This record gives sequence, C-alpha cells and structure tokens, in this order.
Amino acid sequence: MILDTNAISAWCDGDAALLAVLPADRPLFLPAIVLGEYRFGIKVARDRKIRETWLGEVESAVPSTACLT
Repeated sequence: MILDTNAISAWCDGDAALLAVLPADRPLFLPAIVLGEYRFGIKVARDRKIRETWLGEVESAVPSTACLT
C-alpha cells in the first residue's frame, strides 16, 4: 500500500482509524515526494524532534519509492 502525506501524519499521530485500515498482510511504501513533503512540513512543528525521530524509524523500516514520470 502506498501512503500519502496525510496518512503519514495520521500514522505519526497514532490515528486509530488509519491504523485500523493499514493491511497487516501487505507491504507499505513511502513515495520519495511524500517523504520530502512531510519532512518540509515538520520543520516548523512544535514537536519537530519527536516527529523527526519517528520518521527516521519509519524510513528504516518501510521502503521508499521513486517518482518517475
């Protein structure tokens, strides 16, 4: 399943509705553009350090995909 920026934000926030629909039997993928957009957005977040740490852990565990045209 390919996650978008809203899904990553909800995941980081521990959104139960999102977590309930993430498939346990299929891999997750993070598009490179989504990672960049999320990283840009958290630069001004109050909890920036927490979100950066969380994102680093997710990036280590979930493969990213390139955006090809």
